[in-house]
Amino acid sequence: MRLSLVVSLFILIHNHLYAQQQSITSLRNAYLLAKTDSSRQLACLDLIVYYNEVNRDSALYYIEERLTIARRSGYKILEASVLNSKGYQKTQTGKYAEALQCIMASLTIAQDPENREINLWKISPFPAPGKERLLSLSGSMHQLGLLSRETDNPEKEVEYFKKAVTLAKEIGHADRMMVSNMNVGSAYLRRGILDSALYFALQADSIASLPEFKGLFRGRNLTNIGDIYFKKGDLSRVKPLYLEGLIMSSRVNNQFNVAVTKHKLAQLFLTLKQSDSALYYAKDNLSLVELLRNGANFQLNLGTVYQDIYLAYRQLNQKDSAYKYLDLAFQMKDSLYKVRLANLSAFQNVSFDETLRLESLEREKIKNEANIRLYSLLSGLIAVSLIGLILYRNNIQRTKSNKILQSQKDEIELQNKHVEEAMEQLKSTQSQLIQSEKMASLGELTAGIAHEIQNPLNFVNNFSELSAELIEEMNVELNKGDTEEAKVIAADLKQNLEKITHHGKRADAIVKGMLQHSQKGSGQKEPTNINALADEYLRLAYHGLRAKDKDFNATMKTDLDASIGNINIIPQDIGRVLLNLINNALYAVNEKKKHIGDGYEPQVTIRTKLALKNSPISQSANSLIVSNSPISQSANSLIVSVADNGNGISETHRNKIFQPFFTTKPTGQGTGLGLSLSYDIVKAHGGELRVETKQGEGSTFIIWLPFS
Repeated sequence: MRLSLVVSLFILIHNHLYAQQQSITSLRNAYLLAKTDSSRQLACLDLIVYYNEVNRDSALYYIEERLTIARRSGYKILEASVLNSKGYQKTQTGKYAEALQCIMASLTIAQDPENREINLWKISPFPAPGKERLLSLSGSMHQLGLLSRETDNPEKEVEYFKKAVTLAKEIGHADRMMVSNMNVGSAYLRRGILDSALYFALQADSIASLPEFKGLFRGRNLTNIGDIYFKKGDLSRVKPLYLEGLIMSSRVNNQFNVAVTKHKLAQLFLTLKQSDSALYYAKDNLSLVELLRNGANFQLNLGTVYQDIYLAYRQLNQKDSAYKYLDLAFQMKDSLYKVRLANLSAFQNVSFDETLRLESLEREKIKNEANIRLYSLLSGLIAVSLIGLILYRNNIQRTKSNKILQSQKDEIELQNKHVEEAMEQLKSTQSQLIQSEKMASLGELTAGIAHEIQNPLNFVNNFSELSAELIEEMNVELNKGDTEEAKVIAADLKQNLEKITHHGKRADAIVKGMLQHSQKGSGQKEPTNINALADEYLRLAYHGLRAKDKDFNATMKTDLDASIGNINIIPQDIGRVLLNLINNALYAVNEKKKHIGDGYEPQVTIRTKLALKNSPISQSANSLIVSNSPISQSANSLIVSVADNGNGISETHRNKIFQPFFTTKPTGQGTGLGLSLSYDIVKAHGGELRVETKQGEGSTFIIWLPFS
């Protein structure tokens, strides 16, 4: 069985190599004969795809050629795509600082919607016409995930890969969805979260089976699925998956994945105690890994292969050969460790987020040395003099490394001190700005309260003056002896006093209500009438603006769902959110009125809607908010929307409005904290705050709160 499999693989690889030799000749000819930038960059792309997982130096050569063409042509989206390719190769060869610079440059280009797309140029192996900018943005997120993996940041790794999946889904790009799902699964596998790893790996495999999928990584994903079953202990499933992955990777010339799979097969046969098979795959892998020039890649390097060969010889009880490859493995791992340490040190200068990782590397080095010492002890028959020589050399190297690390640690501690000082200053500034935002909100609320109270007070004053005049008239009639007329005047006076009492109680109720909302709350949720809260803050915000600008007028509309009743919220916090959103809406329509003048009617509308679990609310006017959310499928929810017919929000600003300190208002009119604080309050309630806007037509901010 094993012999027939080896023969089949040999025939497949031989035929494949012959076909590849023919292919690379035609690709080079196309490159040499290209006359225009368009045809030349396309020839470069084909060569990059060919060399991508075969020879990283050659891939980088054609990447640089293509980057020169992109910059000369001024085609920014092409430049972003090529920078992602360069970042990938730099990551795979351990040049992390250079990789990060390339990826961030690509990200800056891809995030700018002003960068146009030239549909006549094919910029990626599997293009997305009209959506190349988002495809490049997804690629940047994917590359950041790979870089986070290589620099030992698993949390960021998963975060970036998931962002890449989301963008790929948005543009319907099967290849990008498959590769990013595959890497999410791989990340969970390395963290030992096997069920999540299998879920994402199977998601990737289902995408790879679609007819529109044309990518190069299905073989690698099958190897990943085999790894998961390996970790689960289900060894009967592992070997077929590894072998199928090996064949698929060979078929598409993905030599790096071929090397990874051969390493996995060696590990499997070692576990199964099939030493001859393990030794075959480990030795067969040696020349391939040397050809790949994969640098300090932590997944696979020469040290990994030497260790596979050492373990196979040790299992075969061939101690001389085992010791030879143990020594080679130690030397290579030690050499790669130094290269990796230098690369990570350079990366520190680009990304300060990695400052503490060097200490982790030191622990990793100590752990590796402990493993090597353990392997040395297990060999048993190695000469004492050679063991002493190895330990002596290790001690010298460890001392040198410790000195280097101590120096870098001291530098990191100094940088940490500077960062802490900067953070303290930032916190102080942030506290001042938040207080400024609170005072601004208090000023607007106070203006509204003053207007609300002024109305009943005017009635009290007017009826008081009128009553005083009636008393004088009544005294005159009494002096004349006309008691009947005096009684009539007394009746009018009584009515006036009743009206004074009525409006006085009205002012008292307003004051009590405002005190209830303005007093410091317990921070605990309590049953609250959201309709009353919304109506009250709508009036207060409107009157507050009217108190500042007597010429301002707007139509205020409400559409409140009477079936809601009381829900558990923190009323002071949600009231603050409503006041902020309504004030923003009033500001927007007021600005538009100033520019347009007559013919435009400012309008602000506040709506509430109850969405019951599994109800057809997704067909309502708010479907664009709730239909895609998992909450709408598992819980009851409340929707509160504040809509205006102002100028709307531009595409450039839309993704920034919830960021702290971002504002489009003139200096002195806004701190940029209102929407950020509102967003945090709603998230603290377990809900979401989103915006739908169309430039020139208006905006709708929607609060979405789940409740029992």
